[in-house]
Amino acid sequence: KLGRGEEGGWEGTAIALPITTMVSKAWYGDPDRQYRWTDTRGKDVTDIVKQNRKGSIVRVDGHAFGDPAPATRKALFLKLRQGRRRAGGGAGGGGGQESMCKAQPMEDGWCRKAWKQRKKHH
Repeated sequence: KLGRGEEGGWEGTAIALPITTMVSKAWYGDPDRQYRWTDTRGKDVTDIVKQNRKGSIVRVDGHAFGDPAPATRKALFLKLRQGRRRAGGGAGGGGGQESMCKAQPMEDGWCRKAWKQRKKHH
């Protein structure tokens, strides 16, 4: 499961975030809880994620992140914070604290489906 203000996605997928959501920390590796956010079987990829983010899309790209846990299906975990909205509502309105994931859902509810909620605001 994800903590409050976190989002996650499997390698090879993409995570869609409201445009005003800021990534404060990113970690890639073995999704087992005992390794998450440590240097064991995973690594900090915050700078790579910030550089490669395209608008609201964060791609979970194993080529860019490397292979910190060989022979293991890896995941990207993001710690998020809400940025300031631009005057007039800005792009991606109605996103709130909840992030969205268009990609394949992860087990244990890791990937929250918020598209219905987003559509209500448009």
